[in-house]
Amino acid sequence: MLQKRLTSDEASEILDSYYDRLWRCGTLPFYQYKRTYPDQAAHLPRTRACIIHDLTIVHARKEFAGVAGTRFIELSHPHTFLEIRERVLLRFKLLDESKDTSNQPTKFIQSFEQDAELPGIPPRAHRLTLGYRLNLLQTDVLDVWVTSRIGDRQFDIELYIPESKVVPIEEYEASFRQEKPRRRLVRAKVTEQRKLRKE
Repeated sequence: MLQKRLTSDEASEILDSYYDRLWRCGTLPFYQYKRTYPDQAAHLPRTRACIIHDLTIVHARKEFAGVAGTRFIELSHPHTFLEIRERVLLRFKLLDESKDTSNQPTKFIQSFEQDAELPGIPPRAHRLTLGYRLNLLQTDVLDVWVTSRIGDRQFDIELYIPESKVVPIEEYEASFRQEKPRRRLVRAKVTEQRKLRKE
């Protein structure tokens, strides 16, 4: 039997306690890629997106390690999902201008987005996408969204961390390593101050 799916308000309420972690998952891997990967000019957009996706999964595992109410579900690469409170199931993707995923979906992902029953996927959890959009020059993260594309449950929730809470990448990575923070070289930031809001 199909489970009752979430409204944008219900999804926002569930995500509220985690949205700072989710925002970092949507932004910091891109800046990590920019800072650490050589020969970026030789990378096709698809190659870059794949690298950032892998970095995002690694980062998300660090962000949510030991966080109550969350767990990772890993089927086969690249199908790794974050479950929150058994109510939400998130995948991580680059989004296009319309906040849709930017590549041709596989049969599995089409079934995922259509809310079809899938092996290894908890049937109760509402399927969402945590995605980032890049600016026109593709040099910075423009914004981070959680989107739903299930039937009539289509909505977008924007995630934003105020400037006062933005942590330089090197300092943030050092907090995971428990080392002395290095000199601040790269700062992840956005241009408009917004709160978590429903669209």
